[in-house]
Amino acid sequence: MHQEETIKKKESFIQRFVMDVYTVVKEVDKKNWVQEMQALFKKYVESKNLNIKQSDPKGAPLSLGTEEMNRQIGHLEESIQEIFTNSQKRLYR
Repeated sequence: MHQEETIKKKESFIQRFVMDVYTVVKEVDKKNWVQEMQALFKKYVESKNLNIKQSDPKGAPLSLGTEEMNRQIGHLEESIQEIFTNSQKRLYR
């Protein structure tokens, strides 16, 4: 039941987006499309990202943070290996 509700919400969201894009294309002068598409971007993408950041700890912001953490861990491991290698060289001089 929960999965069906989620699917219906997502389908509804997509349908609203499609209808808004259709409305812009059919009713707005081409000169104003850029501004209208930017408004749709803010309405559908930026607002969705804010909801993810606030309510979904497993969403994109966390995965980006995890990715950055993994990158820094890799950098630290390389630094530690370099320090170890340099200290070994000094011991043999």
